[in-house]
Amino acid sequence: MLGDARAEELYGDLFARDGAGEGLLPIQAAELTRRSEEQEAVIEELKLRLEAAEAERDELREERETLVRNISCIFRTAQLELQRKDDQLMELRQRVEGIPCTSAVPSQNTLQT
Repeated sequence: MLGDARAEELYGDLFARDGAGEGLLPIQAAELTRRSEEQEAVIEELKLRLEAAEAERDELREERETLVRNISCIFRTAQLELQRKDDQLMELRQRVEGIPCTSAVPSQNTLQT
């Protein structure tokens, strides 16, 4: 009996009855179950959001790789075009150096013909 009295003294408030005749432990268990279910729902939502974010990341990575390849091709093409123009200018300069100097302004005779 002494043990029961001691247990009642220590744990009595946990088993106190409310107006409906239920103890605190079942109420707390129901509350914890409800909160656990809410947290499970949040976890599922976060998993879906994570999957969507990972899919978007993969798409962006692929798009970035494509853009890097494209810009690299454009850059190489521009470099080749600049080299071609430089070569063309050098060739024209060499041709001009081989031509006897004439006036840069066309004469009246040239314009009338």
